[in-house]
Amino acid sequence: EIISVTSLFTLMGMALLYNKYEQQRYRAQLEALNRQNEEKALRLENLNRAKEKILSTLSHNLRQPLSAMRSLLHLDEDLSPAVLNDFTGRVRNNLDNVLLSLDNTLRWSHTRLKGLIPAPQYCSVHETFLQVEKQFEALLAEKQLVFTRTGVPGTLLYADPGHLAVILRNLLSNAI
Repeated sequence: EIISVTSLFTLMGMALLYNKYEQQRYRAQLEALNRQNEEKALRLENLNRAKEKILSTLSHNLRQPLSAMRSLLHLDEDLSPAVLNDFTGRVRNNLDNVLLSLDNTLRWSHTRLKGLIPAPQYCSVHETFLQVEKQFEALLAEKQLVFTRTGVPGTLLYADPGHLAVILRNLLSNAI
C-alpha cells in the first residue's frame, strides 16, 4: 500500500508539475501575442497619424487654388472676350496648380507611407524659383503682388529638387 500511495503522490506531483509547466508555456505565448498586438497597435497608430497628416497637407495644398478658381467663376457673367481669355488663362493656371499640388502631395504621402528617402542632388535654386514663380504669375498679378528673387543665378543647392520645389511653392503660396 505504501508503494501505491507513493506512486499516486508521485503521479499527482508529476501532473501538478506538468500543469504548472503548461501554464507557464501558455503565459509566455500569451505575453508574446500581447507584445505583437501592442506593436501592431503602435504601427496602426503611426499609420493613422501619417494618414491624418497627408489629408491635412492635401487639403491645405488644394484649398488655395480651388478657392481662387471659385472666386474667378463668381465674376460677372457678361465678360468681354479679352477678359474671358484672361479668365480662361487664370482658370487653366489654377487647375495646373491644383494638379501639381495634388501630384506633390501624393508623392509626399507615398514617401511617408513607404519610408522612401529623398534623393538629393545639385540643383539650380534660380531655375526652381523661376518655375515656382511661373506657377503663381496669375495669382501674383491678380493680387498686384511682386515676387522678387535675390541671389546669384548660378547658385546650386544640394537638395531633392522635388522637395525643394514643394517647399518653395508652399512658402510662396502662404505668403500670397
